[in-house]
Amino acid sequence: MPTPQPISSLTIHLTPEHLGFLAYLYPKEDPEDALIKLLDSARTRAIRRAEQQVRVLHLDQEQAEDQEEDPEESVSLSADVVENPIGALQELCQRQQISMPRYEFEVIPEGFRCLVLAMGLRGVGEGRSKKQAKVMAGHCSFKK
Repeated sequence: MPTPQPISSLTIHLTPEHLGFLAYLYPKEDPEDALIKLLDSARTRAIRRAEQQVRVLHLDQEQAEDQEEDPEESVSLSADVVENPIGALQELCQRQQISMPRYEFEVIPEGFRCLVLAMGLRGVGEGRSKKQAKVMAGHCSFKK
């Protein structure tokens, strides 16, 4: 089977109804920019929906007996095995071809608090530095 080639050009014909819809959604944009924004928005929504459907299995978690065999490779995680949680999260996201982890920081009296969101995983960590808080959040995201 031949490998698909990337599209180098694409022609889209818009009806007056399409143009009206784009003008309604993005009144300050020209039709081409409005269409690009609409497509980008749809792509982002599709990626977020896909991220919510990713199941993460921990090493000590048993699969339900009635669960069908999934042809896709399951992602296995263990907090004990992960030495570099930041890198491990990034590798998992790349392997699953989804957006990279998002980190949010907050200043607290003890230093910093970090929230990480990736593949439906959520982790919160605290530390004296942003890096330490980020690592702790990464470890926390791998726990059940």
